[in-house]
Amino acid sequence: MSAHWPEDVQIAFDYLKGKIAKNSKVGIIGASCGGSQAITLAEKESISAISFFSSSQRDENIARYSKTLVEQPTLIIASEDDGRTFTSAKLLFSAANHPKSKMISYKGSMHGYPLLESDKQLTQTIVAWFASELK
Repeated sequence: MSAHWPEDVQIAFDYLKGKIAKNSKVGIIGASCGGSQAITLAEKESISAISFFSSSQRDENIARYSKTLVEQPTLIIASEDDGRTFTSAKLLFSAANHPKSKMISYKGSMHGYPLLESDKQLTQTIVAWFASELK
């Protein structure tokens, strides 16, 4: 199933890109296993900002980010006790070169939707960060 994800993401991106003005900036957020898909898409398309939300990354994905995407504004969100998710989040953030890159960490081990639910302001924080980077 996961072999089809890059194609599915590309189809969704192409559809959404067709709905906005031609020169609009585009951002992408990869949640959980979607983080690797965000990297793959950002390597191929003109992405102006990227975010990783509760997204564990393998070393090869961190290397890909470090090689091609470190100049993009990056927002990284992870819980401190969420194992490889937090470890890889710190590695991604340490590689990020853009001055507006930001890491938000939380106590505990919440991952994904429970983390979003635990901080009622997090959705607005994510939207505000993207709005700032995509204007």
